[in-house]
Amino acid sequence: PGSLLNWYRDLLDLRQQREELRRGHQRILCDDDGPMLCLLREADGARSLLLANLSDAPATVALGEAVDGPWSDLLAGGQAQPEGLVLEPMQVRILGTP
Repeated sequence: PGSLLNWYRDLLDLRQQREELRRGHQRILCDDDGPMLCLLREADGARSLLLANLSDAPATVALGEAVDGPWSDLLAGGQAQPEGLVLEPMQVRILGTP
């Protein structure tokens, strides 16, 4: 269950379930000089937010603009607020709106 293969399978399933991951608009929200990659995908009112820490140290999400609304962790489950979220080195989180 914890293998890289199963993680990729989960990502592919998520892509099939979420229209905004297949089409729509994409915006970069994090500062270009920081260690975080923050991509917002939007289509037909649905939103997904990809957060990735590309550094070798823990990093805090600091979005360049507000992303209102309730967010849930699409891979781990549960609620999550993107602003101020701390990611471990090379950690990826994918959040989505209901």
